[in-house]
Parts: sequence; structure tokens; C-alpha cells
Amino acid sequence: LYSESCGHCIAMDEEWKNLCGEVKDIELKDVGDNYDQNVENLNREYQTDLNYEGFPTIFKLMKHGLPMQYYAGERSAELMKKWLYSS
Repeated sequence: LYSESCGHCIAMDEEWKNLCGEVKDIELKDVGDNYDQNVENLNREYQTDLNYEGFPTIFKLMKHGLPMQYYAGERSAELMKKWLYSS
């Protein structure tokens, strides 16, 4: 989850853009300004219960009943990409 008013999100912006440019076979979603509604839509689509306490919150939503995973590592494109492709 990303908010344009969050200093941590702004600091991560370049790395996120780099990640988006490198990842082609995984859908990356930015919930944008209307995040409460967009998170509700994701919860319905993926049949999950997304929780977030702050920004940025990075997570993997996986279909077919696989558990959601939160990212807690360093916010670099390289490390986020490795995490995305891990099981």
C-alpha cells in the first residue's frame, strides 16, 4: 500500500518504479489514494483479510487459497524482486 503523503513511500518510489520495470510476469498493484475501497476490493477478489497499519505495506496475494505474505525486507528493487519470485 502506498500513500503520496507518506515519507517512507516517497523514499521508496524510485526502487518501486525500478521493480515495476523489471517484473513483467507478476501483476503489481498500487492501491492509490482510495486505498480503503481498493483494499476491500482486493479482499473480495483474493478472498483474504488484508491488514495494514501503515505505509508502505508490501504483500503478495496469491490465488488458489495460498496464504498472503507480507514483505519485511529492505526496500530495494533487487531484494523485492527476489522475494516476489520466491515461493
